[in-house]
Amino acid sequence: YTIKFEVIMSSGLGPVIVHCSLADSDICHRLQQKGFRIRYGSGTAEGSVIFPNGGPVFLVQQLHKAVAVWPPDPDTLTLNPDVSTKLSKAMGVHSNLYLVTISPLLGLNELTVISLLQDRLDDLRILPVKGGRECADAMCNVFKVVHEPETR
Repeated sequence: YTIKFEVIMSSGLGPVIVHCSLADSDICHRLQQKGFRIRYGSGTAEGSVIFPNGGPVFLVQQLHKAVAVWPPDPDTLTLNPDVSTKLSKAMGVHSNLYLVTISPLLGLNELTVISLLQDRLDDLRILPVKGGRECADAMCNVFKVVHEPETR
């Protein structure tokens, strides 16, 4: 993978577009360490990371903010309306969308919320991670898998 990734990065791809809410985050620092150029914008969904050339689009979401009440009650569990709207809009626009949920722990409460997200948004791919570095690493791994470098 290392050789393939270096070929991808040296092929002159455009910058990764990152919503300004993620500026100065571990996610952006890690992407820059991996050789990606970052362009910040406010015209994209909050928490979004858009890879170049039709690559994957990621929405980064703190897991505890995805639901209306934390800790979640399985009997009355509802998604945060703002998160629900953001996800619905993004799913309508992007065909290669991933939701990256950040939570330092992955216990029963967190699994309950992930299950709710999967049940409500069955076409959405969810990547649970523990922090910013792991989030950026997961994004890069997905990008490496789905990106097909041009052959010369």
